[in-house]
Amino acid sequence: IASTFSGDSFPLRIAFAVFGLFSAVGAIITGQVLGLHAPLMAAASPFAVFAASAISQLLLGSRPLRFVIALGAIVLAVGLVLTTITLFAPTLWMFMVGAVLAGAGGGLLFKAGLTISVQSAVHTARAGVLALFFATVYLGMGIPAVLFSFLPLGMAFAFLGVAAFFAFAFQA
Repeated sequence: IASTFSGDSFPLRIAFAVFGLFSAVGAIITGQVLGLHAPLMAAASPFAVFAASAISQLLLGSRPLRFVIALGAIVLAVGLVLTTITLFAPTLWMFMVGAVLAGAGGGLLFKAGLTISVQSAVHTARAGVLALFFATVYLGMGIPAVLFSFLPLGMAFAFLGVAAFFAFAFQA
């Protein structure tokens, strides 16, 4: 099990943090930054992230693993950059495009991480590997969102922090 959760698959598991980040602050950005207070608008970005994740996995999840990882990393990075720009130049379209791209990229990386975990697990340990995989991705989804909510540096720092952490993880 230890080799399955080595540093090689770490960036694929932390991509799930993007879902937690948008779930935690998407409605705040929509209301406070973009000035849109309708309940439907508050739910739009988290919905877009999760929908794009599911659609990207359905459309591209069967492609070669290297392609899925490369495309997922690029698309996720572009989505985080667009979302961060939105915090300084508020536009709804850029925020939603950033959410969709971040969700699609995160979904592809999640699918790749899950595939690597299943393929590298011994048949008799597959259930344990999957349990550990999901425990780590849910920690990755929750911990950054909670930590960044306590920091007084604001949402821009949260998105930049996740993007920097993600970039650092891919360098390792």
